[in-house]
Amino acid sequence: MTKKRKRLEDELKKLIAKKAEVEARITETQDQIQEETNIEIHEMVHAAHLTPEQLADVLAAFRKGSIPVNAMDMITEEETDHD
Repeated sequence: MTKKRKRLEDELKKLIAKKAEVEARITETQDQIQEETNIEIHEMVHAAHLTPEQLADVLAAFRKGSIPVNAMDMITEEETDHD
């Protein structure tokens, strides 16, 4: 085996190891993003004082197009106006 080929194989092994590390970091970061998203959703539902049943009704209405996209913004603005 030539020195050049050996060097290239060694570099490839290092790159493969780095790739595995980066993929693990990507997965971890995606999990953290999902966790933060879930926390934000929970906080919004809690702030709106919705029961699970009410949330299900709101989401069903939203899917049907019965609720404006910015409905949660409107709720938040109303709460802010009353404070």
